[in-house]
Amino acid sequence: MSNQLVCVRFSHFSAEVARQSASIAADIPLVLSAPGGRKVTAACSQAAKRGIYPGVSLRHVRALCPEAQIIRVEESCEQETIERLLSILAEFTPLVEPPPPAPARPRKNQLRTLDNQQAAFFYVDLERLAHAEAVALARQMGSTIRESIGLAAGIGLAANKFTAYAAAMCTQPSHVLPIQAGDEAAFLSPLSVTLLPMTEDIAWRLHLLGLTTLGNFAALPSSAVLTQFGRDGLFIHGLTNGQDYRRVIPYRPRLVERITRDFEEALADRTVLEAIARSAAIELAARLQAKGCMGRTLTMRLRLENNTTRESRITLRQPISGTANLIRMVQARLGQVRTGRAGIMAMEILLSDLIPYAGQQLDLFAHNIGGRERLQKSLGALTHRYGADRFFWIEAAERESPLLERRFRVQGVQVGERL
Repeated sequence: MSNQLVCVRFSHFSAEVARQSASIAADIPLVLSAPGGRKVTAACSQAAKRGIYPGVSLRHVRALCPEAQIIRVEESCEQETIERLLSILAEFTPLVEPPPPAPARPRKNQLRTLDNQQAAFFYVDLERLAHAEAVALARQMGSTIRESIGLAAGIGLAANKFTAYAAAMCTQPSHVLPIQAGDEAAFLSPLSVTLLPMTEDIAWRLHLLGLTTLGNFAALPSSAVLTQFGRDGLFIHGLTNGQDYRRVIPYRPRLVERITRDFEEALADRTVLEAIARSAAIELAARLQAKGCMGRTLTMRLRLENNTTRESRITLRQPISGTANLIRMVQARLGQVRTGRAGIMAMEILLSDLIPYAGQQLDLFAHNIGGRERLQKSLGALTHRYGADRFFWIEAAERESPLLERRFRVQGVQVGERL
């Protein structure tokens, strides 16, 4: 019995999540842009049909689709939805792989899939479950996600990741397309080579050779593929034959401590907001100290009365948990968030990347006042306890010598010696 892998696909994921968050009607074209940005970061299916895709300027959006609604959003709302989806899928099995974070600058020689649907993919490993039971479980996943979050997913089921991915790409939202073990090559054969993860060079070579379907590529001998396309080409050639040995990499949730404040009316008074942030920081510090933890990444997230979200995030060099430090950092983050004239309906403070509390090494002589006296007392006690032969002074010698060992000399400490 072979493994059963599920691929859960959400088309135009970022745009649909933002649509839900901002309560925008489904028939309105939606375009997303980063706060202060001038280019599209995501678009819905209606906007994509008008030629709007990530990277297009907002000026072109207004020309191509004047009726499109442009909203500026942070990544926080999308990340929160991903975490909710991971939580739902984890109820079926802990072997759930989330979508990888998008690289800021993809490498030219990096294998990547042409994504014209701006989709998010989750992989679920059902292990050696019977095929009929796996199909029923995949359908239940889709219905649970739809009822809990309101997103419709296209789901593919197969014995390996690539075939499950291809099945998810070929099915409609709210449907499951199962592929029996042994039928992978026949199913993949008529599909387009654009489903393969490829570098730009491999894609160009396939185009020049007229290889448009997975079946065309699969028919090539392995030796010819290696000669023409190299090691990466040999890997994707195996995918076209239904040979994919990549495993699902389970998601490990980050430890996060969260404080949320919801307001009955929109707040704009900074003095009141700073007082609320201070009380939230005190509560957060108490929780951390009770758990013996400290965190490194602090996020301040504000939900405005116009249903948009603003946030400020900082990753510290040293983790913190103390009340004074948290109050200072939380209020600094609050000052970094730009809300314009909109009032604030909710405040959320997150401290992530938690680790067990560890003490810090203190410098005994950090203060110059009284340092000589403290050193003298310590030296006298140590020489009496352990013997003077265990302690040495380091003194300057030949300062201009090119040899480091000649620039200093070591001298023994005498019992009862004064500085």
